[in-house]
Amino acid sequence: MVYSSISLVASLVLLSRSVSASQAYLHSPSPAEAQAKPLHGRFIHITDMHPDKYYLPGASISSSCHSKKPRKESERAGKYGAPGTDCDSPISLINSTLEWVEKEWADQIDFVIWTGDNARHDTDSSIPRTPTEIRDMNREMARKMDRIFTPRGVTVVPSIGNNDIWPHNIMYEGPSAVTNDFLESWRSFVPFPAYQVFQRGVYFSVELVPNRLAAISLNTLYWFDSNQAVDGCPKKSNDPGTLELDWLEIQLKLYRSRKMQASLYDHHVAIRINTYSRWVQAWRRLQLAWLRVVVSLLGDYFPRCFARYGELALRYQDTILGHLFGHKNVDHFVIHSIDNIIAPKPSMRITSRNKEAQIGDKLYADFKALSKKKKVDYDDYFVLNIGPSVLPEYTPSVRVYTYNITGADSAEPSLIANVDWSLDSEELNASKVDCTRKENKNKKRCVFNKPRHANKRSPSRRNTLWSPTGYAQFFIPESSWANKTHVPQYELEYVTYSLATLRDANVTIIPEHLLPPELRGGSIETLTKSRYAPFGLHDLTIPSWIKFAQKMGQKKKLWKRFREAMFLET
Repeated sequence: MVYSSISLVASLVLLSRSVSASQAYLHSPSPAEAQAKPLHGRFIHITDMHPDKYYLPGASISSSCHSKKPRKESERAGKYGAPGTDCDSPISLINSTLEWVEKEWADQIDFVIWTGDNARHDTDSSIPRTPTEIRDMNREMARKMDRIFTPRGVTVVPSIGNNDIWPHNIMYEGPSAVTNDFLESWRSFVPFPAYQVFQRGVYFSVELVPNRLAAISLNTLYWFDSNQAVDGCPKKSNDPGTLELDWLEIQLKLYRSRKMQASLYDHHVAIRINTYSRWVQAWRRLQLAWLRVVVSLLGDYFPRCFARYGELALRYQDTILGHLFGHKNVDHFVIHSIDNIIAPKPSMRITSRNKEAQIGDKLYADFKALSKKKKVDYDDYFVLNIGPSVLPEYTPSVRVYTYNITGADSAEPSLIANVDWSLDSEELNASKVDCTRKENKNKKRCVFNKPRHANKRSPSRRNTLWSPTGYAQFFIPESSWANKTHVPQYELEYVTYSLATLRDANVTIIPEHLLPPELRGGSIETLTKSRYAPFGLHDLTIPSWIKFAQKMGQKKKLWKRFREAMFLET
């Protein structure tokens, strides 16, 4: 792991506001650090493990798998988990998952994205969670990740989840005992120059490939509307959410100036609701206990936090490779447009009842609407990918991504030059718009009052160096749970790649022994379609995701297959 490019030098020039001086740091890797190790072009996303040390095999599922052995076998918790229930993950499932990852992938990947929720849910009132229990479990999970990956030179990029703190969802600005505990737990993963910023908010950046490729780990709790300890990113404020967005803007600006690429990794998905701001803020100010409980049930970003995040995502589209999240436990993706940033779209918030129908219906409506557009301006979009969980709410899953490393050994820092031009330069120089007037507040000129950077040749738009090219999703199928005492085995669920890509002799995407029989050796040569390769995406760039969404909006059969993958209805 190498130090992030943004160092203490920049903190001296950064901001007159007191906390802002610690919001950026600038560091150039030493020659030894810059000596790049061979790249595999793969990384793993693992999320929402939710280990539960109180999980008891054979216990009643209705007791959160903690007690009361029932008479009926179907009501008992298995040794390795209780898929499809509200029980958290037994330690045996966590260990077997990480053992599989270590055996099959630890020597074949470049980095690991680990997006939080490493403690159990607070579902059992007879065994309430405690700060000590949560801290100890976070440290134990970090030790496991450190032992597997650090000796191999594989960078681990962790981010904090809403269940990784006590009480869940609530986090104040640092430095604090909480931020210090996370620094202690993640010391092997956080670059030393990032410590000062990290202690203020548990977010940091790190260079995955020196001077070329970076990861930005964010703390989305400061933007999450269930966090009653923050104010929702007001402008020119010392609110933790505002300060984190200020810091993020500086990271992106500096990475772009160095012609680097960066990806953003978070726990909570960047979405918002459409009837929120004024009445919720009024309720919050009343400070009444029952009203705070009602507000805490909300689960999207604060409107201003979402708008600022979206503005940065579009403004630095040529620098940001992608956005990867956990939290939802459901395999899906969300497409945001400039219109979503200017005017809110219907909420992706879900209630506990009929979760599948709610998420599925909302996504399909979005894809259907997108499919009706005659022309799409890719400059105005960004895509969020949400990975499924190890937690067996459906069935445990781990995702293995590939990315383009063609030309990575070149001396040039980038295959493209980030030309300093603005998509909105003509609009910015056109007749001035009075943004203080109510009728103008939602015009692009007033929302995006800084130049936007997009380039159709950038890795987020065209398959080139550093572009994400696809992923293989592994899961534990229902058949593997039939024997409740044997270790369940991970198998390939599906890939995003086309059969032609899998057949390419020059590309080894998945080790052959991990492939199902029909995709091995000569068998794949005669295949015209496969349930393991149902989507056939060329890559994971913005145009590919949008075209895929449009296709699903037009073809109900394709949408049905995607929906099956979302909820592992195999």
